[in-house]
Amino acid sequence: MAREVIETSSGSGAGWFVAGILVVALIGGAALFANGYIDGGGKSMTINVDPPKIDAPKPAE
Repeated sequence: MAREVIETSSGSGAGWFVAGILVVALIGGAALFANGYIDGGGKSMTINVDPPKIDAPKPAE
């Protein structure tokens, strides 16, 4: 009697893809930090966001 062996794989590799993206982001962030683009503090920054003024039309009576 012959025995039949069937191998199946349920992994899609998406986990390795996400891990690779995180490694690239970490290396990129470290390079930006090392070159002074991200200094981690010491400077203050003020951001003002002024939305445009929009006058809504009056409803018809």
